[in-house]
Amino acid sequence: MINLNVMKIGIVSDIHEDIIRLKEALIFFEKQKCDKLVCLGDIVGFSAPFYGYFTTRSASKCIELIRSNFDVVVAGNHDLHSIKKLPEFNADVLYPSDFYDLDYHNQIMLFENVIWNYDKNSLNPLLTSSDADFLSGLNEFEILDTGNDKILFSHYIYPNVSGSKIEFYRESADFKQHFEFMERQKCNISISGHTHEEGAVVFDNQSVKFNSFGRFKLKNDKIKSIIGPGIANGTSANGFSIYDSNKKELRTIPLKSKRYRYPDCFKTDKNILQK
Repeated sequence: MINLNVMKIGIVSDIHEDIIRLKEALIFFEKQKCDKLVCLGDIVGFSAPFYGYFTTRSASKCIELIRSNFDVVVAGNHDLHSIKKLPEFNADVLYPSDFYDLDYHNQIMLFENVIWNYDKNSLNPLLTSSDADFLSGLNEFEILDTGNDKILFSHYIYPNVSGSKIEFYRESADFKQHFEFMERQKCNISISGHTHEEGAVVFDNQSVKFNSFGRFKLKNDKIKSIIGPGIANGTSANGFSIYDSNKKELRTIPLKSKRYRYPDCFKTDKNILQK
């Protein structure tokens, strides 16, 4: 657990090697005088169907900026895959210990439509040994105690904490295990990414609310789970978040990048698309 006396927390997720948008977010955080910065994972992972910044992408530059500027960083599914590390929280997927020694076709035979198919359309992130060491040292969740809140940060939702399994949660009932996990960690708020929300989705044990980019307050004392935007310039509207723990206010800020439209050749094969 990370103990910090903080008020304003800048949050990014799903960078996917987009150094340009990461720099834009950092400039905004500096202007807003954020006390601490959090990265929710998927620093790496450039998927051709979803992103168009082929000539500017840089996993190494993104990792360098994250390492030198961010106080809390967790691993996402693409980060784990890039260093061939199995997720600690496997969401009931029974990975063989030699999973990364298997060839592509045997991996697909075992887990088609169960875990993400990275190798079919993701480009090599070209990591240095230092980059790989940094990603290898990341946990799948971190806890930050602000004095006002105890916040659980993860790439996605327990038990699919890293987002490695093809499974999305859109109803409050889907969050039962996650809320139980939060209670065991004594956390009252969780903040995650992975799904590239166009704003933020807020769940409690009774309701779900979809919020477009903007400001909203966490009005009551129920345990809440928030899923926010990604910053990568892709097929979803991109942005980042600031949480003010004194005001109990979350602000999601759009980057207003022109959306990327993936090529027609990918539109007929939905199975290859990935988060």
